Amino acid sequence: MFVYIASKFVKNGAVIASVLALRCDGIAYRAAFKFNMLTIMILPSRIKEIIPKQNTDLANKISINGGLIISKYYKLVNIIKML
Repeated sequence: MFVYIASKFVKNGAVIASVLALRCDGIAYRAAFKFNMLTIMILPSRIKEIIPKQNTDLANKISINGGLIISKYYKLVNIIKML
């Protein structure tokens, strides 16, 4: 069902954005991958500490597919090192 709904969103240029919850968000991202939709993941943790850990592979796939991963935590020093 969600894949059908995602197909309707992708036709209108929608972006999937969520916090990577275990079930519903994972389903949304997998549907987004199927239709090459843009994705944004907002972590409740640091980028190197994916929570929930069960979604680490999903976070990696988001990154590989060109999705945006952001965190509400930051350290300016780490950001500068990454640039």
